[in-house]
Amino acid sequence: MIAGGTGKTGGRLAERLGARFAVRRLGSGTNLLSLSSAEAALAGAQVGVYLARATRSPYRLTQAKQADLELLMADSFARAAARWGVRRILAWRCGADDERLVPLAAAGVPLTVVDSAEELEAALQSEPEHSSRSDALLAPQPGAEPGVCSLQRLPLPAGWTAEQATRAYFEWVAAHLPGVSAVCTGDAWTLRAFGAPMLCLSLIRGRSTRDCAVLSTGGGWLEGAFAGKGHFEFRIVPTPAGPALFTNLIGFVPALPLLLYRLSQAPFHAWVMARFGRWLATK
Repeated sequence: MIAGGTGKTGGRLAERLGARFAVRRLGSGTNLLSLSSAEAALAGAQVGVYLARATRSPYRLTQAKQADLELLMADSFARAAARWGVRRILAWRCGADDERLVPLAAAGVPLTVVDSAEELEAALQSEPEHSSRSDALLAPQPGAEPGVCSLQRLPLPAGWTAEQATRAYFEWVAAHLPGVSAVCTGDAWTLRAFGAPMLCLSLIRGRSTRDCAVLSTGGGWLEGAFAGKGHFEFRIVPTPAGPALFTNLIGFVPALPLLLYRLSQAPFHAWVMARFGRWLATK
């Protein structure tokens, strides 16, 4: 399996390896910002070749730093590889301070880092013939997903789990945003503004772990006709500075036209998450 295999380097590599391996390339249909999409794409792979960069987002509107996008993509790939028992990940280093290597190394799958196409091909020569699938990563194309993406990197209090951060977020919202309440019913929350439901979110137990809490969105006046398509994720990602909390709103389709959303809800959401991050830093 080759991640980034739709680019020039990945294309050339796939051609050369095709005679020896069953090569699969992850293209625009794979969204590595989504853990579930990465897991579906890597099913059955034995070797993963990671070439992916966040050059373009698969969403119509993305609010994120490129470095954060690339860390989350690498983390998704590494988690998916660990889930399916991928034997080995080979990653092309991009500069001396390539942050992507940290989450790729943290998942427990043996990692080989290379600095050139020649080194990559040489490393693959040691793999048994016809037993690996090269992992061709994401070269996302604009417009592949109808929703939006808003990604933030926040401080993580020592010892906190992803679910603990999730519950703290809703408690913080209710306590710090005037006119906003967060009604909790077990694993579900309804955000209300002056009594009217803005957004309903539910924790998906089957997709959540100690370091990744995944919530579905489903209803409220903030969400458009595709209610239930979005997810709000609280994920703990290894970084060079230590574990960080990544909050990731993806696939959310707002009720507002995209231009109005870009000028109103999008900056407001980023402002709220920044304030929450400053509060987390005090814990």
